[in-house]
Amino acid sequence: MKLVKFDIQNFRNITNDNEINFKNYSVLVGRNNEGKTTVLIALRLAMDTLKLHSLQKPKRTILFRSRNGYDWERDFPISLQKRSRGNKNTIFKLYFKLTEDEQIEFRKETGSRNNGDLCIQITFDPDKKFEFLIPKKGSTALSNKSNQIAEYIARKIQFTYIPAVRTEQEAINVINEMIEEELAELENDPTYQDAMQVILNLQQPVLDNVAHSIQRSLHKFLPNINNVELSILESNRRINLRKDYLIEIDDGDLTDIKFKGDGVKSLTAIGLLKDRNKIINGASIIAIEEPESHLHPSAMHELKQAIQKLSEDSQVVVSTHNPIFVDRETLANNLLVSNNKVKAVRKISEIRTCLGIRTSDNLIHSNKVILVEGESDKKIITKVIQERSP
Repeated sequence: MKLVKFDIQNFRNITNDNEINFKNYSVLVGRNNEGKTTVLIALRLAMDTLKLHSLQKPKRTILFRSRNGYDWERDFPISLQKRSRGNKNTIFKLYFKLTEDEQIEFRKETGSRNNGDLCIQITFDPDKKFEFLIPKKGSTALSNKSNQIAEYIARKIQFTYIPAVRTEQEAINVINEMIEEELAELENDPTYQDAMQVILNLQQPVLDNVAHSIQRSLHKFLPNINNVELSILESNRRINLRKDYLIEIDDGDLTDIKFKGDGVKSLTAIGLLKDRNKIINGASIIAIEEPESHLHPSAMHELKQAIQKLSEDSQVVVSTHNPIFVDRETLANNLLVSNNKVKAVRKISEIRTCLGIRTSDNLIHSNKVILVEGESDKKIITKVIQERSP
């Protein structure tokens, strides 16, 4: 499964309907405050909402209660909030492409046919509620199954968002979230479940003794109290076990990652993605905001290679101000964000102008130069090369 297209309408500084085509490696380029981060945040919000909806009871309209959730006063374009008429909703559309095997699997799980194209529309209203729709023929029947469909997609696609690492806590949070996701996979292991039961059996007698002690103390003052029960929530017990770890890096001096530089933290976060386990028969979308932050130029080149390696098995979306991360080979993979719009790049000069690159900078010279004797050779060799390699 792949995310092939993403539509944004009325989100922050993006007001018009913007259709964004995603490839295996997509690069968002643009000046400051043009909307690159807005695109990534919108994508994170859409994927988080899809995952949240997959966990809800069958119901199409739900109040959003997520940490990264939608806030109409903040997220709906301020320029449109005071108008008396017109659409007051934020709308996202996610377009997915299913393989033939996934189409068969989709039909078995949802009872609905699929031709390989699946669109999910998520609408947020001023009351911070969201609604799921499947905009196609027979959409009512499909929309009523939106929980099943959302659960299927959420299980098949893993989404990871790495913000521009500017503070220690942001870097550590990114790393923590990825490690916690990996540790959470253990919870389906029967051996792990047995161990959890052993922990519960050891803890409960201690908790019962404390509860009896509380009951005796309270009974002196409140005689009508018959019993006190003390326990640890099962979810909390699992969550706490995901958080007990220490990352130490030895570069000549073994040190907790918290005390390393921001560049090392950023590389660690992306390095974890490079070799992390893939979802069985699934896919991965990785959104990285300004991967160049805090990095030396030589490290940027190494990171570019690591990100390109990631894109062989995952879809990677990068926002950047740095020409190193631009895709020179396939210009259409670069998306220009300007004047609150997103469009595919057609000429390398568009990127040079956008990033303010001078003649002495990257992207102005060819990678290869062929020197020929004269005009005839130039014409012949150009034609031959173009026929062999567009």
